[in-house]
Amino acid sequence: TLRPNGGFVWNEERRTLWWTWYHGYKTGDAPPVLAATRLSDDGAATTSGPWRVTAPGGLYKSYWGGVVALPASFAEEYTGGKTLALGFGGYYSICAAASRGPALGCIPEPDPAEAGVPVTALLYHPQDAPAVRDGNYFSANCGFWSDPPAGPEKGAWTFDDSCRAGVYIDTPKGHAYIAFVRLGTGRLGYDFGAITSAGDAECWYFYDPCELGKAARGEKRPWETAPSSMAPVRYPLGRTVTGACFDARAGRLYLCVSWAYPEGLESYPVLHVYGL
Repeated sequence: TLRPNGGFVWNEERRTLWWTWYHGYKTGDAPPVLAATRLSDDGAATTSGPWRVTAPGGLYKSYWGGVVALPASFAEEYTGGKTLALGFGGYYSICAAASRGPALGCIPEPDPAEAGVPVTALLYHPQDAPAVRDGNYFSANCGFWSDPPAGPEKGAWTFDDSCRAGVYIDTPKGHAYIAFVRLGTGRLGYDFGAITSAGDAECWYFYDPCELGKAARGEKRPWETAPSSMAPVRYPLGRTVTGACFDARAGRLYLCVSWAYPEGLESYPVLHVYGL
């Protein structure tokens, strides 16, 4: 199943939309997941791509969650001018090629003549270096991504933990990369062909851009950066952020949150807006 994701980047000057998609149960080699669509003045759309993502360690599912815009100041300091990034990491079915925690990597502007685009990793987590989380869970019957917690606040990313959106915040008051995380809590299991949990928690993982930049410059390994803080969040409606956008001019963060309005067999999202 091909599915859209939670991150798009619009370049107003070039009238180009960068977008990605992912496969819900992909095995084998990395598929093409990135494309660009240019809108002309008469409304005609021209699409370039698609491109495969050449990911460090072969963990291509780390970077098919969406596209993120990086500020020019950050790009000039750390990424050689690259202002496009891909993320967001976390669990996907057939998780051997996934990041065991949030992920982010910058890319050059893809060449239409090429089939792939290389990623410079700012953040990702291989199987043996999971992201941190609270220890409010236990794994009942699963043999992967199932490390028991070392303490109430010393857990490791599990098979029921995901990240479907992220955004770079840059304001006069401060800056951060925020990964919007959903964590399974209580009993976690793989029951009758489905991952289940007794509960769940929504969190914002805040990352120091300077630490991410050090990974981009090769001064540290991408999985060595832990969030500077992890803030639990309870949304007024819905759960699981599936899209994020920051309006720097207005200082507003827009989040698309799923499962807000159930109606019959359907459930509809809601848009939450935060002033920063």
